[in-house]
Amino acid sequence: LDDGQRIWPILTRAQYLINQIRHQLLLMLVPLLTLLAWSQLVDQLVATGYLPTAISGGLLAVGGMGVFVLSPLIIRYLWDTQPMPDGEIRHMLLELCQRHQVKVRELLLWRTYGGLINGAVMGLVSPLRYILLTDGLLDQLPPKHVEAVMAHELGHVRRRHMPWMIACAIGLLMGVMAMMDLVASGIFALIEQVSADALSPWVTDGQFTGSADELFGSGLMLIGMIVWMPAFGFLSRRIERQADTFAVQHLTQNDAAQRIITVEAADTMAGALANVARLNNVAPTRRSWRHGSIQWRIDYLRSLAGTPVDQCAVDRLLPRLRWGCIALGLAAVMLWTVG
Repeated sequence: LDDGQRIWPILTRAQYLINQIRHQLLLMLVPLLTLLAWSQLVDQLVATGYLPTAISGGLLAVGGMGVFVLSPLIIRYLWDTQPMPDGEIRHMLLELCQRHQVKVRELLLWRTYGGLINGAVMGLVSPLRYILLTDGLLDQLPPKHVEAVMAHELGHVRRRHMPWMIACAIGLLMGVMAMMDLVASGIFALIEQVSADALSPWVTDGQFTGSADELFGSGLMLIGMIVWMPAFGFLSRRIERQADTFAVQHLTQNDAAQRIITVEAADTMAGALANVARLNNVAPTRRSWRHGSIQWRIDYLRSLAGTPVDQCAVDRLLPRLRWGCIALGLAAVMLWTVG
């Protein structure tokens, strides 16, 4: 009230429930039901002889990819969104998109009735790419902080974070699976050297049997996830750091010949993060597996002041991490092929 900000009405119980169903339940339920319907249709066509069994797996994969690609369009209508109203903020954000050559289908106002301060980018391809900013963010952040948040989201697109994140997650997973295969082979080699009577009735002909086999498989899967999750979390946090860096690079207004990141640019992005955390009642030191803590990100941003725009360490690190994940996946494929 003192600042003259908008006061949002308190939602009724029914409004709150519908809002939660749209943003939480349907977000997962609609894609899953769509995949289930596609699977049932393919199975029915195969069972009635309209489709050969050999192509059913490919059709299921195509359906899964289709749902993934179309998910931004699904979310656009599932969530309470509308095209961002015409005005200075919309014009500024569209100019940002043009400046960084990011094509979007629409800038969306994500209506949360002031309950969420956030932004997001959705979509691998420009005809189905949306950038969402919540009403609370536009109401409570100054224009310079809105610009910083928008530049962060554009950074995800310009650095192609989404396709690379998917490829790296798969490469890491394949590498971990290959590593678990090697561990299993080593264990079986040890089993062959142990007296069969000593391991009976859990082992037969050098292999685990029954519940012992299930326990062994579950144990390897657990170990694999324990290895994969920290590795993917490390990669994801560096991806988020690169998007923050992109925003600071955008905000830098220094002499073009010097191209040095300014203290003002670093402080603007750091202030935007601090504001988002404060308004969302998130402790700056609270850790996040995929994003890192707000304080960790702020400390990094302020360390960028004085760094040449084109010499940020994270911009050199990410390509190495990405190609390392791809190489790991290819090595796994070669191992399985040779094996």
